[in-house]
Amino acid sequence: MAALTITAASVAVVTGTPKAGVAGETITQGMAVYKAANGRWYKAQCDGSLIESGYGTEVGVSLNSVAAGQPMDVLTDGTYTVGATLTVGLIYALSATAGGIEVATAIVSPQYMTVIGVPISTTVLRLRPIAGGQTIA
Repeated sequence: MAALTITAASVAVVTGTPKAGVAGETITQGMAVYKAANGRWYKAQCDGSLIESGYGTEVGVSLNSVAAGQPMDVLTDGTYTVGATLTVGLIYALSATAGGIEVATAIVSPQYMTVIGVPISTTVLRLRPIAGGQTIA
């Protein structure tokens, strides 16, 4: 299954307090991001490095579209309108597409499993990232 097709303008916080940060690269609203050692936020993905999968750092969702070096807001815990259609009962995880989110069953060996959250409706996701630090066998 492919990464969710997100309508950036529809992404919005429902509950939770966004964190202020700085983009390390161009990021679109609604993309999954991780905080790098330099303190900047980058697109997260399950088939990159361990840190890109969010292991040992913060993972969240960008709440605005920004270029590298620009200030941004990131939701790391709470609920938000995803801007895509979700299937209630499924678990969503980081995608192999940088910044993407997809159903967890689409993650394959040797990709890292980083759960992003679970839907509470067909449009709202309960964001609670969990990066296990292990690849799928």
